[in-house]
Amino acid sequence: MSKEDTSLIASELNNRINVARITSFER
Repeated sequence: MSKEDTSLIASELNNRINVARITSFER
């Protein structure tokens, strides 16, 4: 895996975590 791939995966995980936090706050 290249550094670009790992950075993309990390950003994708961060996006999912942020969405989960926002949805949990709305409930």
